[in-house]
Amino acid sequence: MRSFFLPKMMQNMPHLSLRLAHIRHPSREKILHRLYLLLCLLGSVLPLAAFMPWLASHGLALHLLLAQILEQPVAAFAWADVLVSALALLAFMWHEQRQQAVRGVWWAVASLLLVGVSLALPLYLYLRTQTARPAR
Repeated sequence: MRSFFLPKMMQNMPHLSLRLAHIRHPSREKILHRLYLLLCLLGSVLPLAAFMPWLASHGLALHLLLAQILEQPVAAFAWADVLVSALALLAFMWHEQRQQAVRGVWWAVASLLLVGVSLALPLYLYLRTQTARPAR
């Protein structure tokens, strides 16, 4: 039994190579699912950890938020980037929804509005892979 993954020394030991053949490795699909869930966690925790202190000290003062965004060019750049990314993600989800209905897509839309692209994109990709896989 020759295997690309086993060193030559182990390939000459059929009893060992047969035991190693039964070791299950996570599929690429499962790795992607775990990665998307990890990115969902990071995509919600990191932005909210940065925004919550400001929200706690200033409340929901949208005029102040807008003034602070426009005060610094780098902040305006970052917000413009996020807004364009959010619109692109909405267009992508709308197009994909017309091609193949993704169950739970409204969770991704709600997360886009409540947290942002950093949560909505990995959540949508996770939901999309969950919808695409065959039922077991």
